[in-house]
Amino acid sequence: MAGWAGKTVCVDLDTESVNVIRTDEKLIRKYLGGRGLGVKLLSELADPDIDPLSPVNPLIFTSGPLTGLAPMASGAVLTSKSPLTGTIFSWNAGGGFGRELKKAEIDALIIIGKAERQRLGKEVQRLCPQSGSGGRM
Repeated sequence: MAGWAGKTVCVDLDTESVNVIRTDEKLIRKYLGGRGLGVKLLSELADPDIDPLSPVNPLIFTSGPLTGLAPMASGAVLTSKSPLTGTIFSWNAGGGFGRELKKAEIDALIIIGKAERQRLGKEVQRLCPQSGSGGRM
């Protein structure tokens, strides 16, 4: 799986749990790129009638197989259901977030739920113990 790490991270803010699962290689090959992977994951995780502002509407952050291979290849894609249109949206982001996902060996970061309160510093490390960066990627 050149260009892919094989890891999807699911963060559930309601239960304060983090699950790491293997990214399906067939899925990656069939839905090429960060946008394709994000849209496919959203279609599997969310009911078409889900309220876009609901805590169970997932936020899916992905990057493509070329991200991190060159200085200008650092983008990421956010996929979810749009509150404006009620349809799937994919937002392309520049900067270094996609590259940081790759450095962390993450193909997709899925966030669902609603936290009871804001978490900072050591509390984030407790929630994500494999992150030695105080919650920063």
